[in-house]
Amino acid sequence: MEFKRLFLNKRFSGLILLLLVLNAALFVKTQRDNDYGMDLSLATNEMTFDFTGEMVTSGIQPDAKSCQEAYRTLLTEYKEKDPEQAAAELTAMEEGLAAISDPDAEKLAEYVAVQTLLADFEYLEEYQDYLKMVQSNKESALSLSVFQNFDSFSYRNILRTAEEFEKMESVEISVDLNQAFESVVNYAVTDYLLLILMLFLVFSFLQERRDGLWSMVYASRNGRLRLGVCRIGILAFLSIVGTILFYGSNMLLAVTVYGGFGDWGRAVQCSELFEKLPVCLTVAEFFVWYFVIRIVTLFLLGLLFWLLLLAVGEVKYAVAGLAIFCGAEYLLFAYLPVQSVLNILKYFNILLMCGFRNCIRTI
Repeated sequence: MEFKRLFLNKRFSGLILLLLVLNAALFVKTQRDNDYGMDLSLATNEMTFDFTGEMVTSGIQPDAKSCQEAYRTLLTEYKEKDPEQAAAELTAMEEGLAAISDPDAEKLAEYVAVQTLLADFEYLEEYQDYLKMVQSNKESALSLSVFQNFDSFSYRNILRTAEEFEKMESVEISVDLNQAFESVVNYAVTDYLLLILMLFLVFSFLQERRDGLWSMVYASRNGRLRLGVCRIGILAFLSIVGTILFYGSNMLLAVTVYGGFGDWGRAVQCSELFEKLPVCLTVAEFFVWYFVIRIVTLFLLGLLFWLLLLAVGEVKYAVAGLAIFCGAEYLLFAYLPVQSVLNILKYFNILLMCGFRNCIRTI
């Protein structure tokens, strides 16, 4: 009965549909505002002005979508080639395009695509240099007397960091279509919309109090226990279905906008976003963990919100208390200095759910 009351409710179903549409619209808008992951300033800075600073074109701006399509075409052609050979050919192509004194929009789009792909190949070499730098930093740090206490946290941390990144030297990375992958990871609006949905569900748990039926539930044999177990199941159900619906729709939209996720079996370190992640994960494995973490986090937040509402008898006071709690969490997360002795409140925070992507990039 409780399940049907909540999920067959027209207002709740309408809210889910509204938030899904809003999430999709904002996702597409975000990609458009971000120029589909392309840096259009590459064309503006290097193709519209010569070395003397004089304008040599009519100021034509490349279309972001055209740049992205040109990038995908080039990626298909070059991703299987030897990185050094591909970089050499792309450099020659870049120089040829840069020599055009009056490029049209198509040439500008091609130039941006070449520059972007060339940066991707350069990252392959930079990643290996980064791994070597970590090992070099270990030797430099341990040579300092302040880090030579074998029992100190700093000493153990330096060794552990070097050990973890040493394992990454065997990971093979390659150039692939990372824009869809990165767009899903970077998009934070879904996190807030799911919090709104969870809050609405938890507030629905107060219906019997508003209707004056709580005393009947309280007096029923095992009434509170059965109702509590049922609602825990409802929170778990919404966490699973909501996560799959909302983040799954993000992935489908990313495929539509960017043309696919590339090779699901490649290492996440193929994306520069995860350069500092010392864990061997494929893109497919990453998304499995991504969904699991999201489901668990949303479920625990739902339990927390429900607990806060149950702790206050009056509905109006419960709502006010929850609003104060959320406001305090925001202030602590946004303004508490990292150096503060209370900084645990900054990181043990419900808003970290929306910023946890920064944690999993580096663990």
